[in-house]
Amino acid sequence: MANIHSLNAKKREGSGTAATKKLRREGRVPGVVYGGKQDNYAVDLDRIEIRDLFASSASENILVRLDIDGAKEQDKLALIQAVQHHPLTSAINHIDFHCVSEDEEIVASVPLQLIGEAAGIKAGGLLDQQLQSLDVRCKPADLPELLQGDITEVGLGQPFHVGSVVLPEGVSAVLANDVVVAIVAELRAIQSDEDDASGANAAPEDAAAETA
Repeated sequence: MANIHSLNAKKREGSGTAATKKLRREGRVPGVVYGGKQDNYAVDLDRIEIRDLFASSASENILVRLDIDGAKEQDKLALIQAVQHHPLTSAINHIDFHCVSEDEEIVASVPLQLIGEAAGIKAGGLLDQQLQSLDVRCKPADLPELLQGDITEVGLGQPFHVGSVVLPEGVSAVLANDVVVAIVAELRAIQSDEDDASGANAAPEDAAAETA
């Protein structure tokens, strides 16, 4: 079952750069609530409450129940759809909330953790995880906060596919089952790829010196 977090927000009347800068100086984070059959609202939220919410979650795609002060419809179930960060400080600058219905399926990105020590690693290989998260489709109440894939049986040179990730009941992957999540690569193959890349990037004078 999904962990639905409660979050307080205020309906925001002002807009524009000056208004949002003023909000941030006051310790507030601007945002927007949209989607579904409900009214769209510009909102602002307490920065500390937002910070604590993300600190306790594995992903930024979090399911929340919004209590919006000043809005006609105060109780909204929403998925945090997008988060904008300051380019230098990484502070949260803006949040988009997408309203969802409890009876309709949503698509969300869930962090993917690989567990166990692959047989191929014990044989001298190196794990290359190509997908750090997995897009899933499910109803809001079934949304997991974290997915795990057991790679214990993955041998040297073998891939681990999306279809091998055990999903909770009511949850399906958006990607096809044969998409590669990770592979245990042979060290010799990795070294060969690095050598090829090094040769391709060599300066023309270096290449001429090698053939002289």
